[in-house]
Amino acid sequence: MTAATVPAGSGRRPANDAAAPDTRQPVDVERLAIWAIRDQKADRTGGALFDLEAALDHPDREPRDSSRDGVATLMRRRETGGCRIDGGGPMRGVQPRVHPDAEAVVDAIRAIPDWRQRGLVFEYAQLGDRPDWSNGDQTLVPVPVPESRRGAVRHVVRAEWVDLPLQSVLLADLRRRGVPILDRYGRLRFPSQEPGFAYRITDDGGRQVAVRWCPLEPSPSDAWIANMNAIYAAWHAGMMALERALRRVVLRDHRLVGFGVPAEPWG
Repeated sequence: MTAATVPAGSGRRPANDAAAPDTRQPVDVERLAIWAIRDQKADRTGGALFDLEAALDHPDREPRDSSRDGVATLMRRRETGGCRIDGGGPMRGVQPRVHPDAEAVVDAIRAIPDWRQRGLVFEYAQLGDRPDWSNGDQTLVPVPVPESRRGAVRHVVRAEWVDLPLQSVLLADLRRRGVPILDRYGRLRFPSQEPGFAYRITDDGGRQVAVRWCPLEPSPSDAWIANMNAIYAAWHAGMMALERALRRVVLRDHRLVGFGVPAEPWG
């Protein structure tokens, strides 16, 4: 093997071939994570490279476990004196040989220090999506009643007694504004009570009417908006940590082009 010769599938380019074009597929870190987790299912196989395979594909990575192909099985059987070890076989829907770039992505995700960021990167890569966020827009909606409370009315209704001005004061104001208070038969045009309302007389001779009203609240709540944006921020920070880690890894068939998703789209 000459100095310019590199083992097949190593992902490294010859030192004296720096001018050769990079034919690897350009991909951003979000698309690469989705491909590795959702499509390749590299986090679910438990079938990493055999020692020799890992040395060929990624010389700078520590080998773990065994691959699921026949060559690795034979090599492991020779190490155990010819004993056959039942590995259980491949999982349904999981490829028997995971792409080495996908394994490198999973290793980089598992190395993210923050457990919440790490979990969110795994979760949304599996979904092939990114977290929702809120720009803070709210509307006023009726305050709902607890789910355990029965009844057709599903929002809170409150009532209270409100003082009414004396009828003489009201009539004097109408007369001052030139509004007639008697009809053509000489009857008072404004009854002292209206149907559908409850009235009562207080101890000092005043009148009160029962007023029913529905309290309102902003929806979504401030806490919900803050929590949703915090989840998005943690996911974005995890993706940035993944992008920095993969910058230090030489991928075989993919070329990382960055991560252009905004950190605070609500801003």
